[in-house]
Amino acid sequence: MLQNPFRLPALFAFLLILAACTRDVDTGPITVNESADDTAGGSTDEDTAGKTCNPDIHQAMTRWESAGFSGTVAIDGGEPYADQHCRGGYGFADRAEGTDMTADTTFSIGSITKAVTAAAIGGLAGDGLLDFDDPVSAHLPNATGPAAEVTIKQLLLHTGGLTGSHGRDDQPLTRTAAIDAIGALDRAAAPGEEFLYSNAGYGLLALVIDELTGGYRDHLREHILVDGDGNRIGGFWNGEPAAPEPRAVGITDGGAVGGDGTFAGPHWGLDGSGGVAMTTPELADWTRAFFNGRIIDTDAVAALLDLRFDQGDGTAEVPGWVSVSADAFGEPVLGTSGGGSDIGHEMTVAYLSDSDRVFVFASNDPAVRAEEVLQQMIGSLVAGQPPTGPAVAEGVDPELASGLVGEWEFGNGARFEVAADTDAVRVTPLDGPAMELLLPVPNTEDAAAHEQLVLDVIDGATEEGRNERRLLEEANGPIQSIDVLGTWFAEFEYRTLLDVGFESEQTRLWLALDGAGGIAAAEVGAPFPSLRFLPRDDGSLAPIDQVSVDLGIRITVEDMQLEVHNNGTTETATRTG
Repeated sequence: MLQNPFRLPALFAFLLILAACTRDVDTGPITVNESADDTAGGSTDEDTAGKTCNPDIHQAMTRWESAGFSGTVAIDGGEPYADQHCRGGYGFADRAEGTDMTADTTFSIGSITKAVTAAAIGGLAGDGLLDFDDPVSAHLPNATGPAAEVTIKQLLLHTGGLTGSHGRDDQPLTRTAAIDAIGALDRAAAPGEEFLYSNAGYGLLALVIDELTGGYRDHLREHILVDGDGNRIGGFWNGEPAAPEPRAVGITDGGAVGGDGTFAGPHWGLDGSGGVAMTTPELADWTRAFFNGRIIDTDAVAALLDLRFDQGDGTAEVPGWVSVSADAFGEPVLGTSGGGSDIGHEMTVAYLSDSDRVFVFASNDPAVRAEEVLQQMIGSLVAGQPPTGPAVAEGVDPELASGLVGEWEFGNGARFEVAADTDAVRVTPLDGPAMELLLPVPNTEDAAAHEQLVLDVIDGATEEGRNERRLLEEANGPIQSIDVLGTWFAEFEYRTLLDVGFESEQTRLWLALDGAGGIAAAEVGAPFPSLRFLPRDDGSLAPIDQVSVDLGIRITVEDMQLEVHNNGTTETATRTG
C-alpha cells in the first residue's frame, strides 16, 4: 500500500521560498500579542528565558510561536553580523507530554542528509579514491541497468536520468536488495542532460561510499558528522550510530504522531538520501565548518562545489545544495531543506558565503513549518535588519470563533467546515468543489496537468504506478473506480486527492509527482487538506501559510455570511450546521 516515502523536494522548496521573498507582497498591518517575553527586555541575549538569542530575533520567534510554530532556530552571523546570533527552542518537543522545545532537541534533517553524503564523496575524491567522472560500476561492480552507467558527478547533481523510488522509508532493505532495486529503475532522460531529483541516486552514492570505506554509516560518523573542532555530532534517526536524546516528537500532515526512531532496518531504502539527525545548532556548526574546509579540506570543498548544473534562472544545482546568485539578496546563498516524511519533522538551512552566515530552522508541527518562517525572515536577516513575525499572530477572539464553528455551504452546494483550534480557525473542505474554492494553487493549468498525470500513473502508465496499484489491490481487492477530488499546493508541491473505490470500501489518498511522473510522495487514508486562519487588523481572516497569503486568499464575515476571496474572486457561504 502507498505510504509516505521520503519527501522529495527540499531543494525545490527552498527555491520557491527565495522567489516568494523577492516578490512585493502586501501583507497588511501586523497584529501581534505583545507580552513581557515578547520584548525580552531588549538589552542582552541572556534575557530570553534560557535561550541565547538576539532580542529582535527572539521577539519575532515568539510571534511565530503564538501563531503555532513549534521548533528550534540556530543563527550564526559572521562579521559584521555577529549580533544576529540566536539558538533557541519554541513550542513543544512533545506536545502530548508538555515537554518544552530547547536548542538541544534533536530532529531528523531529512534530505539535508544529501549534503552530508555529498561531503563524504568530496572527501573520498580529495583522497584520490574516486573521480567525479567515474561510472558507478567502477566502484560498485554489482550495479546493474542504467544505474551502472551513470557517473558520480551525475548522481551528485541529480542528472543521472533515473526515475522512481527504490524503497520506502520504513521498508527493511538490505544492501544487495537496494543495489538490485536501483538497477531496476527506469531511465527518464539521457545521463547528464536533465535535472531530475533522485533519492535513489543519493542512495547509490551511499553504496559507493560503503564499498570504498567498509561502512557508509561508520564513515560518516568517524569523518563527516563532526564539527569544526573535530567533535562528533548528530547521528541517525533510526538505527546506529543513533543521534542522542532529547528528540522532537513530530506531527505528520494527517495529525498522527511521527516515527519515533525505532525502525530496526536494514536502512538502505533511506541511507544516502535521508536518515541523519542532529540539532539545529549542530547543523549550523556543521554547515559553516564544511564551507570553511574543516570537514573535508578546502581543495576538496572547492572541487565539489565546482560541479554545477545551471538551471538558467539565477540558480544552480551543486552537490547537496541549491546555489542562488547574488542578484536575489546582494550576496550568494546556498540552501537546502528536508523533511515531510512520516517522522513529521521539517528543517531548512541557508548559508551566505560572503559573510559566512548560516540560518537554520526546524519544526515538528505542520501548523507552521520551518520553511514558512525562513520565507518571511530571510530578507531581513540577510540585510542585517530586525526580522518581523508573521503578518497575523494574535489568537482568535472566542466570540468570533464560536460564531464560525460549524458546517457551511457555498451557493453551488460545495460544503466545508470551520473548527476552532487553540490559537487559530481551521477551515476544511468536505468535497472537491470546496477544495477548488478554498485552496488556491499557483497555476491552474499546472494543477490540471498534475491531476491528469496522477490519473495516468495510478492507471498503470509507469512501472512505478503499476507497482503501487498492485500493492493497493493486494490489500483491498480490484480497483472499481478512481475519482479526482481536487489538487492543492502544500509544502511547495502539487498534490492530487483521489477517492479510490474497491468492491467493499472507498479509500482516499493523495499523490505528489516529480518532474518525470515518478511518485514523490503519497498518503493513503488522507483527510481533506485544511488551512489555518488568523485575524488581521482589517477584520478579515488570513492564512498562516505565507504561500496561501501570497496567492490572495482571505475570509470575511458579515451578517452570518462568510465570504471567501481567492485570486480576485469572491464566493459567499451560508452556515448550515
